[in-house]
Amino acid sequence: MIPIVYGPNEQAFTSEGIGRLRDVVAGSVKEKLNGLCELNATIPFDGQDADLLTESNFVFAKASDKDLNGQPFRIYRTNRKAKDKKIQVYARHRLYDLSGIPVAPFAAVGVVPALTGLISNSLETNPFHVWTDIANTESIYQQTIPLTFRQCLGGVQGSILQTFGGEYEWDNDTVKLWAHRGSDTGVYIQYKKNLTAFEIDRSNDSAAYTGCLAFYKSDQTVVTGTVQKISNPEDFPTQKVFILDCSSDFDEVPTVEQLNAKAVSYMAANNFGVPFKDNLKVSFAPLWKTEEYKNFASLERIGLGDYVHVVYKEYDLLMQVIETDYDFINERYNSITLGVKKASMSSKIADIARSSSTGIIENTVSMMQSAIDHAADVIAGGTGGYIVIGRNSDGQPNEIYIMDS
Repeated sequence: MIPIVYGPNEQAFTSEGIGRLRDVVAGSVKEKLNGLCELNATIPFDGQDADLLTESNFVFAKASDKDLNGQPFRIYRTNRKAKDKKIQVYARHRLYDLSGIPVAPFAAVGVVPALTGLISNSLETNPFHVWTDIANTESIYQQTIPLTFRQCLGGVQGSILQTFGGEYEWDNDTVKLWAHRGSDTGVYIQYKKNLTAFEIDRSNDSAAYTGCLAFYKSDQTVVTGTVQKISNPEDFPTQKVFILDCSSDFDEVPTVEQLNAKAVSYMAANNFGVPFKDNLKVSFAPLWKTEEYKNFASLERIGLGDYVHVVYKEYDLLMQVIETDYDFINERYNSITLGVKKASMSSKIADIARSSSTGIIENTVSMMQSAIDHAADVIAGGTGGYIVIGRNSDGQPNEIYIMDS
């Protein structure tokens, strides 16, 4: 689709706008799972409607192969390069406007009241909407200070993402919180078929923590737990302890034992002791655009959050799309990044407790399944409590934590 320019106050994005960018030299949308969603474009000084590319106007363009309708991106910066006689345009998804909407403190039980509470407690006019397929009706969202809407969604202690888990999708004027945004598409990316580049990025920067220290702080009290360590800290050349702030997790002053339990849960949920984390950066040919694959087009399309099969030499992996760079001019991916996303404690605990070592989690959580899970929790925990199953690096269960919080 040809990108459309809209004025700064546009809401519907269904008209022809105020102009079309027919002379764009290059343009892409970069998106990360539960992270940024931004558009970059380059257009000549004398390009059609180039004069409309001013700050606060919208550029409406496709964000991925699965995006059939397009998405609005608000321009926040332009760089006019006299030497090249080109304009570089930088824009963020419309839902970044939520960064300017403050939300008053409130509390809610369950994901739906929490999300709708962000709307009803907004202190400025809020034209946006929320949606989720998560069926959590028990977890408590508690916001004690004013925050921006986007801060409430994620990035701060006690956020919606940390409380309920999930994967966000920014869809026009609606924030969608999926239990799992993608699915196993059955798409294979492999050598001599459609793989054009294969890059392994291995890091132990965040994964190789050997211990966790939890603490609680209020106006009058500070309680510090003891350092909880992984089972094999001696296998690591240096000891690396993560400091966990649990101040917003308790209504009353916790005991040292309760803080230690939080630390153990956090380590299990965030794969402490895993020596390396691999991300694969893959470039590939979109076979659904070729004549011989046209009848299989719907089966070959992938998007952010989906799972794909990567086959290259000794690698035979099922990995998740965690980042995309999409060329909206030529309607193809420049690259995709596959790997393991950074997840909140609550979402990882849910993954560990509900997933099977032989497959991936279903992409939606039904109300019936939620009821089944709740029944299982009641049976396992009696009148209360939490059970967390820990797994080793091969995905096999190797420990169970039974806790009161």
